[in-house]
Amino acid sequence: MSTSGDKEVVDNSTEKPTSPYEKPTHYPVKGGRLKRPKSYIVFAWVSIVIRMIPSPDWFVGVDSLDLCEGDQWKDKVTIQLNPIDAGVDKGLTFTSPDWPSKEKISEITSKSPSHPASPFYYPKLNKLPRIGTLTFEKAPIDISDVDNLSDLLDDNDYVEEEGTSTPIDCEVADWGKWGPCQGKCKTGRKIRYRVVVQPAMNGGAECPTLSDEA
Repeated sequence: MSTSGDKEVVDNSTEKPTSPYEKPTHYPVKGGRLKRPKSYIVFAWVSIVIRMIPSPDWFVGVDSLDLCEGDQWKDKVTIQLNPIDAGVDKGLTFTSPDWPSKEKISEITSKSPSHPASPFYYPKLNKLPRIGTLTFEKAPIDISDVDNLSDLLDDNDYVEEEGTSTPIDCEVADWGKWGPCQGKCKTGRKIRYRVVVQPAMNGGAECPTLSDEA
């Protein structure tokens, strides 16, 4: 997964770019702690890989996502992230032994791998709840004066997020069916489970219990 393009640094450019696919102008990254970097003129394709710890080869991400339509930037692009198996190690769980695998990269679904040991195996669900969401949104920034942009970045290299985020409460799916009795039914126990549909974010209400015993 890679992005191709002309990587030549253009200094003191007088051309005003009319398309994201034209030769970009790069500005030096200054020291400091990265919060949310400013992006002005960049390549239009994006590839992102986010590892799912502790698995050795499960991840979420996108490959060569084009942020343009024609010769214009898209206003907003949203991608739902689902788990993917890179096929490096053979195993069903996060902590499986380091066995070699000949399988190709594949998407993990609620029914594949088809084995109860898989933490994503929920055969009664049509699809898994999303692992995350990736959103790219075009910011309303005036870049007409590109010649003076590097001077602006000297004084304000990074942009802090402003305002407060909206709290999002946890949401869970309905209870699944009761499992088989463990021990004698009159004195034993049985368990049912439910899964998280939307994790709590930004200080929202935490998730209720995900297992129920009777």
